[in-house]
Formats: sequence, structure tokens, C-alpha cells
Amino acid sequence: YRIVTWAYDLAENREYGPNTGAPQEAAIPAGIGKVIIVDRTPPAAGIKTPKDANGKGLRALASISGTASDVYGNAAVDIAIRQYGNPQFWYNGAGFGVFGDNPNWIRVVNGVNGFLSPDATSWAYAPADMNTHFASGLNYLILVRSSDTAGNTQLQFSVGVSSLVVRVDKGVPVSFISAPVDDGDGVSGRYNPDYIGQPGYYLSGGAYDQPASTSAGVATDGMRIRLSYLNTGDTYYWTGAAFSSWTV
Repeated sequence: YRIVTWAYDLAENREYGPNTGAPQEAAIPAGIGKVIIVDRTPPAAGIKTPKDANGKGLRALASISGTASDVYGNAAVDIAIRQYGNPQFWYNGAGFGVFGDNPNWIRVVNGVNGFLSPDATSWAYAPADMNTHFASGLNYLILVRSSDTAGNTQLQFSVGVSSLVVRVDKGVPVSFISAPVDDGDGVSGRYNPDYIGQPGYYLSGGAYDQPASTSAGVATDGMRIRLSYLNTGDTYYWTGAAFSSWTV
């Protein structure tokens, strides 16, 4: 829209064009007045990282980043993070301590708590020590919103785009040996070499992941075993076919 004003004096002289009727466009000099854009369309922000590719959890969450867009111009990005504990709290920039149903929005400020591009279309939220604030074994809701230069604020959130639930799993898995038994008592862990690998004498064990509430689970190829013995100061490792002092 273009807004133009013109004035009459007491002698009925008009500012632009003939002194009768409204001035025509051609009678108004270029650059006179104001041009405005009416923008009713809210912007949209999205999360690029983190992405829980296999849905099994994240072992660290030190930063959150993404993009934002608007028809005319973006101005700011806000983020809110909710911890699904008991009770539930929103993040305040230094820990989870804000109670309530309404999101505690935190403005992304370039050089203070992250990065924001000059046109506010690329952002990253990474306050100091953020990863230490995320407890293992809990799920977290991440929301992002954008504001444009006209003052419109994003009000709708798309799952997987501007609304994301991630699980944090910092607990290491645990493995154990069921057989053979240990020779700690000097009796139990002693075997005739002809029996090793035969039915009833297999090397066996298992593994499980932690924490139980949000464990990622042990990978299908996540078990490793090392078999070795010490002889005259040299350690010999089983390669799958033979023992070798050169192979680990």
C-alpha cells in the first residue's frame, strides 16, 4: 500500500497538481508518501538437529539448531524445552526449573546463548554446559517458534519440524559372562582343554542397556569378546582362528 498526504492552504492552493479534485498519480512526485506492506502470515521455524535417526535416543545434547522463514522477513527465533519428569519442568537457560503448562520461551541471541544469522533464517541454541542439564533416562519436548518483522509470531507447531520429542540416554550398556566361571577361588574356573567349545562348555553371557526407562537397547552387532592369555611376558589374543601376540 502507498500512503500519500497533501495539503491546501487558505488561498486554496493544493500541494500537488491542479487545485481541484484529488491529485492524480502522475502529479505526485516520486518518493513522496509511504509504502507499507500488510503482512498477516506468521513465519515458521524448524529443527534440523538433533535428529534421533533410529528413534533409540541421544547420548548428548549440547546444541539445537535449525532454520526459519517468512514471506517478507524474519526477525527472531525462540525455543522452549520441557523435561518429562515427575514433576515436569521447562528449561530456563541454566537448568530445568520453570513449572507450568505454558512454554517458557527463550530468545536465541547471537553471541550470548547461540547463533542467529543477520536475517534470522539460521539459528543455533547452545548455552554453556547445556548437555549437563539433560538427565539420562528422561524424554524432552523441544519447541521452536519464529517472529517476523511485522510482529507476527508462529502459533502452530508441526510434529517433527517445530515440535520434537527426544529421549536422552547417557547410560552405558552392561555386559556379563555367564560361562565359564571365574578361577577366583582356585577351583571353579579350571577346564580340560578338550572340553572348551563343546556342548555345555561354550563361552556365553549377555548384555543389557541402561537406564531402564529410556534405554536405547543393545545393538544387534554390539557385543564384542576378547580372549587372551599371558605367557612369559607376552599376551596372546584369539583372532578367531588362532592365538597371536601381534593381534588385538
